[in-house]
Amino acid sequence: MVGGSVHAGEAQVDSLVDAVGSFATYEGVFPGATEEDWAPWRQRHPELFEGEAWRLPFRSFLIRTAGRVVLVDTGVGPASGGDWLPDRQGWLLEELARVGVPPDAVDTVFLTHVHVDHVGWNHAFERARFVAHRDSIPLSAERGRPLPERTDAVEGEAELAPGVVAFEAPGHLPGHMGVRVGDEVALLGDVAVHPAQLVRPGLVYTADGDPERCAETRREVLARYGDRILGCGHFPGTGFGRLVDGVWTPPSHE
Repeated sequence: MVGGSVHAGEAQVDSLVDAVGSFATYEGVFPGATEEDWAPWRQRHPELFEGEAWRLPFRSFLIRTAGRVVLVDTGVGPASGGDWLPDRQGWLLEELARVGVPPDAVDTVFLTHVHVDHVGWNHAFERARFVAHRDSIPLSAERGRPLPERTDAVEGEAELAPGVVAFEAPGHLPGHMGVRVGDEVALLGDVAVHPAQLVRPGLVYTADGDPERCAETRREVLARYGDRILGCGHFPGTGFGRLVDGVWTPPSHE
């Protein structure tokens, strides 16, 4: 799993890997799929499989445009950060250094949603304005991870920087959102957590709060943004790919 970058007009979008690991088996989190269903995916993306376990990256995205620096999600958190994914690597700050951006240079942190693997480094961005859906703010507090007081609540569509717009993508968790960058890139948050879900939008992931709404959102996103580069935080490679014959395909597979 490696970082990479794409461009959307004047904007540069970097993928930043915070951790790689496993917290579940395929059977446990995708109960509607069989081993036969997974066989072609094992061949296509072997890095997502470790025996019966689902091995996945936990990724943030950095957007730089018009003098603005926007970080989308803050990963799992430091290597010694807790019981969830105890073997986490905590690479996010190193990844930021790799692309030449210290934490204090990030002016906006946007959270697609507030699951534990998307808010782990929030504390590292003391100077940034935080932005999240209005439903995410009380939900995060209820879960024992209150967002900073300087968090701006948004809904519908919200411009984060010139040409960078957050949009609602409901179903996975209350307040879930995605981000489009210019006319070329869409960052999907956890609309889909495995490439198989873009081929089979009805494939249920047990962490989805509303599986039926998630399936609808996947279909809507494919219809609206299917011609763009799609950035997905738990997908293989750099997390960037395009639909080729209906299958999300990273550049190395085209």
